[in-house]
Amino acid sequence: MNTEAIFELLQTAVAIFYKRDKKLVEIGGLERTCASRIAGYLQRLLDIHGYDNDCLSVDCEYGKATDNSGEELIKHLGCNNAYAASDEKKGRVFPDIIVHTRGTHENNMLVIELKGYWHNDDDWTHDENKLKIFTNKTAPSENLRTYFNYKQGIFIALGKNMGHFVRFKNGQQIGDAAGVTDLFNKRGTL
Repeated sequence: MNTEAIFELLQTAVAIFYKRDKKLVEIGGLERTCASRIAGYLQRLLDIHGYDNDCLSVDCEYGKATDNSGEELIKHLGCNNAYAASDEKKGRVFPDIIVHTRGTHENNMLVIELKGYWHNDDDWTHDENKLKIFTNKTAPSENLRTYFNYKQGIFIALGKNMGHFVRFKNGQQIGDAAGVTDLFNKRGTL
C-alpha cells in the first residue's frame, strides 16, 4: 500500500469531480457536499485499483476512534494541543475525508481537508494546523500517536477550474507547491 499511488488516485478523483460536479464549485456549494462527491469517486478508484483487498475505506466527517477496550473516543484539537477523550464534546474535529481501515488505527493512510475559493474566513489556517497534527509522528502525547498518525495529509483548495493540493507528512508541508496561506491569499484567482 503506497500513499503516493493513493494520492495520484485522489488527484484523479478531484479531476472527475470537476468534470461531473463543477456546478457545485460555480455555486459555492457546501464543503460537505463537495467532500462527499470526491470521497465517492476516490472510493471507486481505490476499489478498481485493488485497494479493496486492503480493506481501505474512504469516509467523510469521520471523528470516531476507540481505545483498546472498545470505548469510543472523540478526536479533539485544543489551542496548543490535540487529544482523544471520551467525555468532552467541545473542540471535536471531524476530518473532511479520510482513507483508512475501519476498526483499527494501524492503517491511517490519508487525512484530507478542503476549502473552496469562495470561503474567505480563517478556517484555512485551522485546517492546515489539523493536518500538521494528524500527520505528526511525534504527537504531543502518547495518546495521540495511536489515533492521529496519518501517513499523509492533503489540503485541497477548490479553485474555479481545478483543485490545488498541499501535502503534509510528519507534521510538515512537503513538496514545492504553494502553501495553504498562499492559496488563501490567492483564492480569488484560483
